[in-house]
Amino acid sequence: MQNLLETKFAGEIDSIFVLSTCNRTEVYSYCRGEDSHQQFFQSIYKYLGCDLDITKNFYQFSGIAAFKHMCSVASGIESRIIGEKEIFGQFKKANELFLNIGLNKRMLSMYTDAAIKIAKQVRSNTRIDHNPVSISSLVLNVFAEIFENPLDQNIITIGAGEVASGVLSSLVNAGFQNLTFANRTPKKISFGNNISLSSRPLNRLDQLLLGQDIIISSISTDLPFIGKGLIEKICAHRKNKPLVIIDLGVPRNAESSIKNIEQVYLFSLEDIESFSNENLRARESEAEKAKVLINDLCSSNDEGLKEKVSRKELYSALTKLIQGATEDFKT
Repeated sequence: MQNLLETKFAGEIDSIFVLSTCNRTEVYSYCRGEDSHQQFFQSIYKYLGCDLDITKNFYQFSGIAAFKHMCSVASGIESRIIGEKEIFGQFKKANELFLNIGLNKRMLSMYTDAAIKIAKQVRSNTRIDHNPVSISSLVLNVFAEIFENPLDQNIITIGAGEVASGVLSSLVNAGFQNLTFANRTPKKISFGNNISLSSRPLNRLDQLLLGQDIIISSISTDLPFIGKGLIEKICAHRKNKPLVIIDLGVPRNAESSIKNIEQVYLFSLEDIESFSNENLRARESEAEKAKVLINDLCSSNDEGLKEKVSRKELYSALTKLIQGATEDFKT
């Protein structure tokens, strides 16, 4: 890409910025003409072996529409999970990378820098990143609603699949320390910072669950293995202290009748997904507010940015003219 800029498109394309994440790749460029822009992207598509029918595989924006799209991406509006925070960090990191390697020059970097500022304003003035929608975040919210000091509770997670491991990782990152990990087969999970957990066997489930305040289970099973009778025995030792069971298994790992035990809070995967959908609707509502804000901020910033770009281009042209005159004078 750098070779393309320095050879075939030298003098026609000033800057380029690429944002690549797990589910999107975006290429932004500052060109001195629409033809240069189209030819440059055709060269990229050809290099990547993509179908050159760009209308079928890509979307394109130019001018202020491209600037608004850039701000929407940085704000998390275009993300698969609306409002997710990771994209903002990825955008800033990519911006810094392309600045450092000299591809995102002043003409374009004025816009990427402005997009970062606008994204910050969007997150400060809307609740687009509030109301968690991931299973792990929602599980942590449940704890906070029930326990005054969630971090002090004893927690056991059962299962080593993607869902259970994801929740366990979130617990470690959130600072939970009283953790027990159980699985059918021996398993060790590492979390970084020299933190790891080795699984306990499930053959003495009653002993494992005794003393736990929160039970999170997500394993594949034909029939529920956490029965009402077992939980009643455990509750007999807890006095009136609440017991939370998060059943993320499909089919369910816990008997549904457990919810009839007075001090037990039983949440199924369907319950958690219901919370997620409700929060997602709230985020979608905030996204509409964010779009209006982005539109206003981009419109108010666009003229100032264009003026800066014009001054920069004029300065660049005058510098080249003076350099050329100096060379002619020397010869």
